[in-house]
Amino acid sequence: MSATTRAAVLVPLQYDSGGTSVVLTRRADWLPTHAGQISFPGGRYDPDHDESLLATALREADEEIGLRPTDVEVLGALPTVSTMSSRFEIHPFVARIAAAYAFTPHPGEVVEVFSMPLHAHGDPARRGAHRWTVDERVIEVPAILYEGRVVWGATLRIVDLLFQSPYLL
Repeated sequence: MSATTRAAVLVPLQYDSGGTSVVLTRRADWLPTHAGQISFPGGRYDPDHDESLLATALREADEEIGLRPTDVEVLGALPTVSTMSSRFEIHPFVARIAAAYAFTPHPGEVVEVFSMPLHAHGDPARRGAHRWTVDERVIEVPAILYEGRVVWGATLRIVDLLFQSPYLL
């Protein structure tokens, strides 16, 4: 059995008169892992360049969506989440950012940056299942359907943890 890969993601929150939204990305279809999936900006921990997992999350958010570390107010960490098949151990860090931030997605990694209002999490009309094939069997996993996008897997589990955290205003 292969070892897990440590990774970190930033969970950017935007606050405005309409409530709280979380910033998500859609990964490029040609990436070797999690291609085309909805995710948070983040990536593998690089011990040669990152002094911490938080440094990884901030570096990756800057590289993937142009979110500068100086524009981020880190609120804290969520519990670690593991992926179901790719053996990633994800360390999520919650941060507050400006409501109207001008993102610049990296064209080689991210095809879309969007904000999902957190009220979508509790809307039963948006809840559904995503069919996923793992080890040649099809399974159904919980999902949120938002404007034609499917939020599921580790990303949805991180959103679920966010609702159990002290970081929401």
